[in-house]
Amino acid sequence: MQQSERGNGQNGEWAPTREFYLGNPRSAQVRGVCIAIVNDFDALLRDPQAACSDRKRESLYRRLLGLDTRLTELGIQPGIHEDLSYDDLEADPIKAVEFIAGVIGQEIGQQITPRSEVEHLIEEFGEIVDGRYRIDLEQPMLAKLKRHLDLRILVEWTHELLATAPSERPTFLVKAI
Repeated sequence: MQQSERGNGQNGEWAPTREFYLGNPRSAQVRGVCIAIVNDFDALLRDPQAACSDRKRESLYRRLLGLDTRLTELGIQPGIHEDLSYDDLEADPIKAVEFIAGVIGQEIGQQITPRSEVEHLIEEFGEIVDGRYRIDLEQPMLAKLKRHLDLRILVEWTHELLATAPSERPTFLVKAI
């Protein structure tokens, strides 16, 4: 079984491999549930069909609740293993994936703002500073945008730590923001 490796990620950070999780039946199972959860989050965030269809959004929220029930059946609660060090997580694929599941599980049941509802905020409040696009997310009127971006970051963080293959991720025809 190939273990996770320190130094493979950006700036020498921990970069677990798929094999790190897939070499153990429990970690592989929890990994699959986590991928399904973040893919549904991603669909609610970025899929134009979900943004335009109450039925599709309701279906995604129902499926997320079912996945949350599955995490509970697997003994995973929000915040599980938050007290462990990175060294502990790097050494154990079960604890690592349970930690990730505990983090993303905290978001289930929360309202997810689709991209279509925040695009106008980016255009209205964004500015170019030193050649980079910037937005002051501390403005109270931008709470929806901040939540949207935080959840997108969580989706990408989860895919990175779970070493998901492109075939395991959804694809949507959307422009970048």
